[in-house]
Amino acid sequence: MTEQLSEISNQAIALPADDRLILVTMLWESLAKDGLGDDVETIALARQRAKELDTGQVIGISHEEVMASLEKVLNEANLPS
Repeated sequence: MTEQLSEISNQAIALPADDRLILVTMLWESLAKDGLGDDVETIALARQRAKELDTGQVIGISHEEVMASLEKVLNEANLPS
């Protein structure tokens, strides 16, 4: 990480949550302009899933649960984990 990026990151992290959300949205949109992160369907699905989590329609699972489930599937498929 460059010194400039480190400085910007520290400043960004110190922003209030609302400003960080605006910043991350701006950064995401800038990636789309560069041809990255522009899969509209994927973004729409991510927004829908976030809304479902926020409203309690679905309950998320922990990283540990995801990894345990993945390991189980890999073991059952006799693939190296």
